[in-house]
Amino acid sequence: MYTKEKCNYCTKVKVLLPEGSLIIPSDTFLKVDRDAFLALVDSITGQTPRTFPMVFLDGAFLGGHDDTVKHLDEIAAFAQEF
Repeated sequence: MYTKEKCNYCTKVKVLLPEGSLIIPSDTFLKVDRDAFLALVDSITGQTPRTFPMVFLDGAFLGGHDDTVKHLDEIAAFAQEF
């Protein structure tokens, strides 16, 4: 997941996914070459996400905080069926 410092949603998603892999906070990339970083994200996701966090699952772009919560809720609902 890509996160930023001082981002409430980034903090929340880190709590939701404590075992998730964090990439160096994106602030570093944004300060060095914002356009290159965003072009990389666009190429990886096939979309143009501009908010943080940017969460990936098994290499596929999942979305941000709300998308992550929705995905975890769907997994929990599915698990309850069994």
